[in-house]
Amino acid sequence: MELFFLISGFFSALIMERKGTEYFLENRRRRLFEPLLWGILLVNVPLYFFVKTVDPNAPASAYLVLHLWFLQSLLVISIVYVFYMPFFRRLERWSAGQLIVLALVLGIGSKAVSALGKIPDLAFLSGLAASVMHHIIFFAVGHLLYAKKIGLPRNSKKWLLLTTLVCTPLLLAYQYLVYKYQGVLGDLPFVYKAARHTSEQIVFLANAICISLLLFDTAKSMNDSRIEKLGGSVDFVIRSALVTYILHYPIIGLANHMLYDQQWESWQYFLIIATAGLVVPIMIYTAFKRFRLFRHMFGIKDSPESGTSARDADLSLPCAR
Repeated sequence: MELFFLISGFFSALIMERKGTEYFLENRRRRLFEPLLWGILLVNVPLYFFVKTVDPNAPASAYLVLHLWFLQSLLVISIVYVFYMPFFRRLERWSAGQLIVLALVLGIGSKAVSALGKIPDLAFLSGLAASVMHHIIFFAVGHLLYAKKIGLPRNSKKWLLLTTLVCTPLLLAYQYLVYKYQGVLGDLPFVYKAARHTSEQIVFLANAICISLLLFDTAKSMNDSRIEKLGGSVDFVIRSALVTYILHYPIIGLANHMLYDQQWESWQYFLIIATAGLVVPIMIYTAFKRFRLFRHMFGIKDSPESGTSARDADLSLPCAR
Protein backbone atom coordinates (compact mmCIF):
# COMPACT_ATOMS: atom_id res chain seq x y z
CA MET A 1 0.00 0.00 0.00
CA GLU A 2 2.93 2.35 0.56
CA LEU A 3 3.90 1.89 -3.10
CA PHE A 4 0.28 2.62 -4.10
CA PHE A 5 0.36 5.97 -2.28
CA LEU A 6 3.77 6.79 -3.76
CA ILE A 7 2.41 6.20 -7.27
CA SER A 8 -0.65 8.28 -6.36
CA GLY A 9 1.59 11.19 -5.41
CA PHE A 10 3.54 10.88 -8.65
CA PHE A 11 0.45 10.97 -10.87
CA SER A 12 -1.24 13.64 -8.76
CA ALA A 13 1.72 15.95 -9.39
CA LEU A 14 1.56 15.09 -13.09
CA ILE A 15 -2.17 15.85 -13.35
CA MET A 16 -1.90 19.08 -11.38
CA GLU A 17 0.86 20.30 -13.69
CA ARG A 18 -0.77 19.26 -16.98
CA LYS A 19 -4.49 19.57 -16.25
CA GLY A 20 -4.85 21.96 -13.32
CA THR A 21 -6.70 21.95 -10.00
CA GLU A 22 -10.25 21.84 -11.39
CA TYR A 23 -9.55 18.70 -13.44
CA PHE A 24 -7.74 17.11 -10.50
CA LEU A 25 -10.72 17.63 -8.16
CA GLU A 26 -13.13 16.25 -10.75
CA ASN A 27 -10.81 13.28 -11.23
CA ARG A 28 -10.74 12.64 -7.46
CA ARG A 29 -14.52 12.80 -7.31
CA ARG A 30 -14.90 10.27 -10.12
CA ARG A 31 -12.06 7.92 -9.16
CA LEU A 32 -12.16 8.09 -5.35
CA PHE A 33 -15.33 9.55 -3.84
CA GLU A 34 -17.86 7.74 -6.02
CA PRO A 35 -16.25 4.26 -5.78
CA LEU A 36 -15.98 4.80 -1.99
CA LEU A 37 -19.65 5.81 -1.76
CA TRP A 38 -20.92 2.95 -3.94
CA GLY A 39 -18.65 0.50 -2.16
CA ILE A 40 -20.10 1.48 1.23
CA LEU A 41 -23.74 1.40 0.05
CA LEU A 42 -23.64 -1.73 -2.12
CA VAL A 43 -20.95 -3.81 -0.40
CA ASN A 44 -20.27 -2.82 3.20
CA VAL A 45 -23.84 -2.07 4.33
CA PRO A 46 -25.24 -5.40 3.04
CA LEU A 47 -22.19 -7.16 4.49
CA TYR A 48 -22.90 -5.61 7.89
CA PHE A 49 -26.51 -6.86 7.93
CA PHE A 50 -25.29 -10.32 6.87
CA VAL A 51 -22.74 -10.35 9.70
CA LYS A 52 -25.48 -9.24 12.14
CA THR A 53 -27.28 -12.54 11.49
CA VAL A 54 -24.17 -14.36 12.74
CA ASP A 55 -22.97 -11.87 15.37
CA PRO A 56 -25.77 -9.62 16.72
CA ASN A 57 -23.19 -7.51 18.59
CA ALA A 58 -21.23 -6.54 15.47
CA PRO A 59 -20.63 -2.74 15.59
CA ALA A 60 -22.02 -0.84 12.59
CA SER A 61 -19.14 1.68 12.61
CA ALA A 62 -16.61 -1.11 12.01
CA TYR A 63 -18.29 -1.98 8.70
CA LEU A 64 -18.77 1.57 7.41
CA VAL A 65 -15.44 1.87 5.59
CA LEU A 66 -13.74 -1.44 6.38
CA HIS A 67 -11.43 -2.56 3.53
CA LEU A 68 -12.12 0.68 1.61
CA TRP A 69 -9.93 2.60 4.04
CA PHE A 70 -7.34 3.36 1.36
CA LEU A 71 -9.92 5.21 -0.79
CA GLN A 72 -10.92 7.25 2.25
CA SER A 73 -7.31 8.03 3.19
CA LEU A 74 -6.29 8.95 -0.36
CA LEU A 75 -9.36 11.18 -0.69
CA VAL A 76 -8.36 13.11 2.44
CA ILE A 77 -4.72 13.30 1.30
CA SER A 78 -5.85 14.61 -2.12
CA ILE A 79 -7.84 17.38 -0.44
CA VAL A 80 -4.82 18.26 1.72
CA TYR A 81 -2.67 18.22 -1.44
CA VAL A 82 -4.87 20.81 -3.14
CA PHE A 83 -5.26 23.19 -0.20
CA TYR A 84 -1.64 22.93 0.98
CA MET A 85 0.06 22.85 -2.41
CA PRO A 86 2.51 25.67 -1.40
CA PHE A 87 3.83 23.38 1.36
CA PHE A 88 4.42 20.54 -1.12
CA ARG A 89 6.22 23.02 -3.36
CA ARG A 90 8.48 24.01 -0.48
CA LEU A 91 9.34 20.36 0.10
CA GLU A 92 11.07 20.39 -3.30
CA ARG A 93 13.71 22.74 -1.82
CA TRP A 94 14.26 20.78 1.39
CA SER A 95 17.39 18.77 2.02
CA ALA A 96 17.35 15.00 2.40
CA GLY A 97 17.92 15.38 6.15
CA GLN A 98 14.91 17.67 6.58
CA LEU A 99 12.70 15.26 4.62
CA ILE A 100 13.85 12.33 6.77
CA VAL A 101 13.04 14.23 9.96
CA LEU A 102 9.57 15.13 8.63
CA ALA A 103 8.94 11.50 7.68
CA LEU A 104 9.92 10.30 11.14
CA VAL A 105 7.79 12.93 12.89
CA LEU A 106 4.73 11.97 10.85
CA GLY A 107 5.42 8.25 11.13
CA ILE A 108 5.90 8.28 14.89
CA GLY A 109 2.99 10.70 15.24
CA SER A 110 0.73 8.26 13.38
CA LYS A 111 1.58 5.61 15.98
CA ALA A 112 0.69 7.98 18.80
CA VAL A 113 -2.59 9.03 17.18
CA SER A 114 -3.59 5.42 16.48
CA ALA A 115 -3.30 4.71 20.21
CA LEU A 116 -6.34 6.98 20.71
CA GLY A 117 -8.36 4.31 18.93
CA LYS A 118 -8.73 2.56 22.28
CA ILE A 119 -11.26 5.29 23.13
CA PRO A 120 -14.51 4.15 21.43
CA ASP A 121 -15.70 7.65 20.50
CA LEU A 122 -12.35 8.47 18.87
CA ALA A 123 -11.71 5.14 17.12
CA PHE A 124 -12.87 6.21 13.65
CA LEU A 125 -11.19 9.64 13.61
CA SER A 126 -7.95 8.39 15.16
CA GLY A 127 -7.74 5.54 12.64
CA LEU A 128 -8.29 7.93 9.73
CA ALA A 129 -5.80 10.50 11.06
CA ALA A 130 -3.16 7.83 11.70
CA SER A 131 -3.59 6.38 8.20
CA VAL A 132 -3.36 9.82 6.58
CA MET A 133 -0.25 10.78 8.58
CA HIS A 134 1.51 7.50 7.71
CA HIS A 135 0.67 7.36 4.01
CA ILE A 136 1.07 11.05 3.19
CA ILE A 137 4.81 10.47 3.61
CA PHE A 138 4.81 8.17 0.58
CA PHE A 139 2.44 10.44 -1.34
CA ALA A 140 4.94 13.28 -0.81
CA VAL A 141 7.81 11.07 -2.03
CA GLY A 142 5.82 10.39 -5.21
CA HIS A 143 5.23 14.12 -5.66
CA LEU A 144 8.96 14.78 -5.30
CA LEU A 145 9.86 12.02 -7.77
CA TYR A 146 7.76 13.75 -10.41
CA ALA A 147 8.47 17.39 -9.48
CA LYS A 148 12.25 16.94 -9.30
CA LYS A 149 12.37 14.35 -12.12
CA ILE A 150 14.41 12.15 -9.78
CA GLY A 151 16.07 9.05 -11.14
CA LEU A 152 17.86 6.55 -8.93
CA PRO A 153 21.64 6.36 -9.51
CA ARG A 154 23.07 2.85 -9.75
CA ASN A 155 24.92 3.13 -6.44
CA SER A 156 21.79 4.24 -4.62
CA LYS A 157 19.95 1.14 -5.83
CA LYS A 158 22.57 -1.03 -4.12
CA TRP A 159 22.07 0.84 -0.84
CA LEU A 160 18.28 0.61 -1.17
CA LEU A 161 18.53 -3.14 -1.76
CA LEU A 162 20.96 -3.58 1.14
CA THR A 163 18.66 -1.61 3.48
CA THR A 164 15.73 -3.80 2.42
CA LEU A 165 17.70 -6.99 3.04
CA VAL A 166 18.56 -5.78 6.55
CA CYS A 167 15.22 -4.24 7.55
CA THR A 168 12.88 -7.00 6.33
CA PRO A 169 14.34 -9.73 8.61
CA LEU A 170 14.36 -7.24 11.51
CA LEU A 171 10.65 -6.52 11.03
CA LEU A 172 9.81 -10.22 10.76
CA ALA A 173 11.78 -10.95 13.94
CA TYR A 174 10.04 -8.06 15.69
CA GLN A 175 6.59 -9.34 14.72
CA TYR A 176 7.50 -12.80 15.99
CA LEU A 177 8.70 -11.41 19.34
CA VAL A 178 5.54 -9.30 19.72
CA TYR A 179 3.41 -12.38 19.03
CA LYS A 180 5.36 -14.65 21.37
CA TYR A 181 5.89 -12.21 24.24
CA GLN A 182 2.94 -9.83 23.88
CA GLY A 183 1.99 -10.26 27.55
CA VAL A 184 5.47 -9.29 28.74
CA LEU A 185 5.81 -6.41 26.28
CA GLY A 186 2.44 -5.04 27.32
CA ASP A 187 3.64 -4.66 30.91
CA LEU A 188 6.74 -2.63 30.05
CA PRO A 189 7.00 0.98 31.34
CA PHE A 190 5.80 3.74 29.01
CA VAL A 191 9.34 4.88 28.14
CA TYR A 192 10.29 1.41 26.90
CA LYS A 193 7.04 1.10 24.92
CA ALA A 194 7.68 4.47 23.29
CA ALA A 195 11.26 3.49 22.40
CA ARG A 196 10.05 0.16 20.98
CA HIS A 197 7.36 1.77 18.81
CA THR A 198 9.75 4.50 17.64
CA SER A 199 12.41 1.96 16.64
CA GLU A 200 9.81 -0.13 14.83
CA GLN A 201 8.52 2.90 12.93
CA ILE A 202 12.03 3.96 11.85
CA VAL A 203 12.82 0.48 10.51
CA PHE A 204 9.40 0.16 8.86
CA LEU A 205 9.62 3.56 7.12
CA ALA A 206 13.13 2.81 5.85
CA ASN A 207 12.06 -0.59 4.56
CA ALA A 208 8.81 0.58 2.95
CA ILE A 209 10.42 3.58 1.22
CA CYS A 210 13.33 1.48 -0.10
CA ILE A 211 11.05 -1.24 -1.47
CA SER A 212 8.66 1.33 -2.98
CA LEU A 213 11.48 3.22 -4.70
CA LEU A 214 13.00 0.01 -6.10
CA LEU A 215 9.67 -1.22 -7.47
CA PHE A 216 8.77 2.21 -8.83
CA ASP A 217 12.14 2.58 -10.56
CA THR A 218 11.83 -0.92 -12.06
CA ALA A 219 8.40 -0.14 -13.52
CA LYS A 220 9.52 3.29 -14.72
CA SER A 221 12.52 1.80 -16.55
CA MET A 222 10.43 -0.65 -18.58
CA ASN A 223 10.80 0.12 -22.28
CA ASP A 224 7.85 0.63 -24.64
CA SER A 225 8.33 -2.70 -26.42
CA ARG A 226 7.92 -4.68 -23.19
CA ILE A 227 4.86 -2.66 -22.25
CA GLU A 228 3.33 -3.23 -25.69
CA LYS A 229 3.87 -6.99 -25.38
CA LEU A 230 2.08 -7.00 -22.03
CA GLY A 231 -0.46 -4.38 -23.11
CA GLY A 232 -3.60 -6.54 -23.07
CA SER A 233 -2.79 -8.29 -19.80
CA VAL A 234 -1.72 -5.07 -18.08
CA ASP A 235 -4.86 -3.30 -19.28
CA PHE A 236 -7.10 -6.06 -17.89
CA VAL A 237 -5.31 -6.27 -14.53
CA ILE A 238 -5.37 -2.51 -14.01
CA ARG A 239 -9.00 -2.06 -15.00
CA SER A 240 -10.20 -4.97 -12.87
CA ALA A 241 -7.99 -4.21 -9.84
CA LEU A 242 -10.33 -1.88 -7.94
CA VAL A 243 -13.40 -4.04 -8.65
CA THR A 244 -11.53 -7.14 -7.47
CA TYR A 245 -10.34 -5.41 -4.30
CA ILE A 246 -13.73 -3.95 -3.35
CA LEU A 247 -15.59 -7.23 -3.93
CA HIS A 248 -13.05 -9.70 -2.58
CA TYR A 249 -13.78 -9.02 1.08
CA PRO A 250 -17.52 -9.87 1.07
CA ILE A 251 -16.83 -12.87 -1.21
CA ILE A 252 -14.31 -14.21 1.31
CA GLY A 253 -16.82 -13.58 4.11
CA LEU A 254 -19.58 -15.48 2.31
CA ALA A 255 -17.27 -18.35 1.36
CA ASN A 256 -16.02 -18.56 4.93
CA HIS A 257 -19.61 -18.72 6.22
CA MET A 258 -20.57 -21.50 3.80
CA LEU A 259 -17.45 -23.60 4.39
CA TYR A 260 -17.06 -23.05 8.13
CA ASP A 261 -18.66 -26.32 9.23
CA GLN A 262 -17.01 -28.43 6.53
CA GLN A 263 -14.16 -30.78 7.35
CA TRP A 264 -11.28 -29.28 5.37
CA GLU A 265 -7.56 -29.41 5.82
CA SER A 266 -6.10 -25.96 6.52
CA TRP A 267 -4.40 -25.70 3.11
CA GLN A 268 -7.59 -26.78 1.32
CA TYR A 269 -9.66 -24.23 3.23
CA PHE A 270 -7.19 -21.43 2.49
CA LEU A 271 -6.93 -22.39 -1.19
CA ILE A 272 -10.70 -22.39 -1.70
CA ILE A 273 -11.20 -19.10 0.16
CA ALA A 274 -8.33 -17.36 -1.68
CA THR A 275 -9.45 -18.67 -5.07
CA ALA A 276 -13.05 -17.56 -4.51
CA GLY A 277 -11.88 -14.11 -3.37
CA LEU A 278 -9.96 -13.64 -6.62
CA VAL A 279 -11.96 -15.51 -9.27
CA VAL A 280 -15.51 -14.42 -8.38
CA PRO A 281 -14.78 -10.63 -8.44
CA ILE A 282 -12.94 -11.04 -11.77
CA MET A 283 -15.94 -12.94 -13.16
CA ILE A 284 -18.23 -10.11 -11.99
CA TYR A 285 -15.95 -7.53 -13.62
CA THR A 286 -15.83 -9.50 -16.89
CA ALA A 287 -19.61 -9.87 -16.96
CA PHE A 288 -20.49 -6.25 -16.19
CA LYS A 289 -17.58 -4.17 -17.54
CA ARG A 290 -19.50 -3.23 -20.71
CA PHE A 291 -22.23 -1.49 -18.71
CA ARG A 292 -21.70 2.24 -18.33
CA LEU A 293 -23.27 2.34 -14.84
CA PHE A 294 -20.89 -0.37 -13.64
CA ARG A 295 -17.86 1.51 -15.01
CA HIS A 296 -19.14 4.74 -13.46
CA MET A 297 -19.56 3.12 -10.02
CA PHE A 298 -15.95 1.89 -9.98
CA GLY A 299 -14.37 4.94 -11.64
CA ILE A 300 -13.33 2.97 -14.75
CA LYS A 301 -12.74 4.91 -17.95
CA ASP A 302 -14.44 3.75 -21.15
CA SER A 303 -12.95 0.44 -22.21
CA PRO A 304 -11.36 -0.23 -25.63
CA GLU A 305 -14.55 -2.09 -26.58
CA SER A 306 -16.57 1.08 -26.13
CA GLY A 307 -14.51 3.05 -28.59
CA THR A 308 -11.25 3.94 -26.85
CA SER A 309 -8.13 2.31 -28.21
CA ALA A 310 -5.93 0.32 -25.86
CA ARG A 311 -3.09 2.76 -26.44
CA ASP A 312 -5.25 5.79 -25.58
CA ALA A 313 -6.99 4.14 -22.64
CA ASP A 314 -6.02 5.27 -19.15
CA LEU A 315 -3.65 2.52 -18.04
CA SER A 316 -2.73 4.13 -14.76
CA LEU A 317 -3.51 2.41 -11.47
CA PRO A 318 -7.15 2.75 -10.43
CA CYS A 319 -7.49 5.67 -8.00
CA ALA A 320 -3.78 6.44 -8.21
CA ARG A 321 -4.40 8.77 -11.07
